[in-house]
Amino acid sequence: MSPATRLIAGIVVLVVGLVASVLGGTPSVVLRQGFDGPSEVQGCLSRRYNPPDPGIAVGLNHAIVTVNSRIFVYRIRPIQVITPVSQQSLDDFFGAGLCDGQPPSDLFDPHCVWDHYLNRFIVVAIAPGSPYIWIAVSTSSDPTLGWTVKQYQNTVADGVDYPGVGYDDVNWYVTVNLSANLGALICAFKKSEFPGANPYTQVVSDGESIMPAMAWYPDPSDPAHPNFGYFMEAFRDAVTGDTSIRLHVWDNIGNGYYDDPTKNPFVFPFSAWVDPFPDLDLEQCEGRVRDERYQHAAELRNCVYQVGKLYSAHAPLMQGREQARWIEVQVNGWPAVGTPNPGMTDGYLTSDYLTFMPAIARNRNPAGHLGMVVATAEVGTPPGIGVFGGLAEPTISWTPLVNVKTGLCATDPPSPIWGDFFEIAVDPVDGSFWIIGEYWKLNDTGQEIWGTWIQNFRVVVQ
Repeated sequence: MSPATRLIAGIVVLVVGLVASVLGGTPSVVLRQGFDGPSEVQGCLSRRYNPPDPGIAVGLNHAIVTVNSRIFVYRIRPIQVITPVSQQSLDDFFGAGLCDGQPPSDLFDPHCVWDHYLNRFIVVAIAPGSPYIWIAVSTSSDPTLGWTVKQYQNTVADGVDYPGVGYDDVNWYVTVNLSANLGALICAFKKSEFPGANPYTQVVSDGESIMPAMAWYPDPSDPAHPNFGYFMEAFRDAVTGDTSIRLHVWDNIGNGYYDDPTKNPFVFPFSAWVDPFPDLDLEQCEGRVRDERYQHAAELRNCVYQVGKLYSAHAPLMQGREQARWIEVQVNGWPAVGTPNPGMTDGYLTSDYLTFMPAIARNRNPAGHLGMVVATAEVGTPPGIGVFGGLAEPTISWTPLVNVKTGLCATDPPSPIWGDFFEIAVDPVDGSFWIIGEYWKLNDTGQEIWGTWIQNFRVVVQ
């Protein structure tokens, strides 16, 4: 697509979005290309990883896909190629050397995003029982032309888990849970100092699964620009059992956690959590009597900041059923001025299916097109992958669930844990959404394995 064509397409999207934001309308999902992503891959010593924990990031002409132990590059423009143009183990990609260690080990829990400020891909991974965090930044918008890699050793805990990645125009943010119940660690890698300097860090002693926002500042008068980086957390007090949504803020001027305990974190008393890893018992999958336990957690997976609002999603219980729940918070210039909207807008996306492991995104259309990917399951139906589309302005409205891929019922699941997360990304060229999720399938020899499904879709207003 030429620059002139992209400009015309952008003007059309802007005009349509402005009309939709004024007149409102009913959103609907239009499915575009969908294809199989990586299937079960092998790591060190031919170890097979279950679940895959898939991730996706989309740039100008390429998409990055990550699964446990491996990274793939796909070309999506000018001609979409549904087979990867390159792939390698995460160990080789980061130059970690763990496969040659004693004992051999793989990198896992990879997470990838596209930084639209610099037109760069960011990939993060960790290793079992290791204090290190690996972060790589592509040297250009083309991920096949090279990467800058940094290995950072945290000095707080011997191990880290469940990384989150976000960015603004100043920093790349990485968050991890710390072993031994030491809380969560926030790392701010300053772009202007990368890769030479270590990140600025802060331990949140009672934090867990704090997700940094992927921030877009369309209005330079926004009080957050470029001073603050935002984070959202679904919190459960280990002593009282009370749950809440907590907002955290990073001071980009002072290079540290915003130093005002009366404002940071900001806490919403909120029914925000369920017991970790609740069970989904699918007893009659495809008419066969089984007791399959697909486990998952109710943590937040990602966070998005746009036009003064934070968005995230998770899947707590609603009337005894796991249902995806979206969260929208009006920041109101906090912490510089005002306070976040304590009423908060949120809601469950109800359907005939259990929906869990959601990830949410908002594109830059003025009407605020929203996309969400979820895992789906129900008694009598194998686990699958679904999407919702929505409008953020003037008030949030959602489409019904659209199923994009249904897998098999596993006769011998390799793990009681169905997965930790799916992922969604916004296409920076046309504003569409790309998702990746997991399903169960047969390989060419009839063996049951996990696979991933990549789907592109648009939200349109009728």
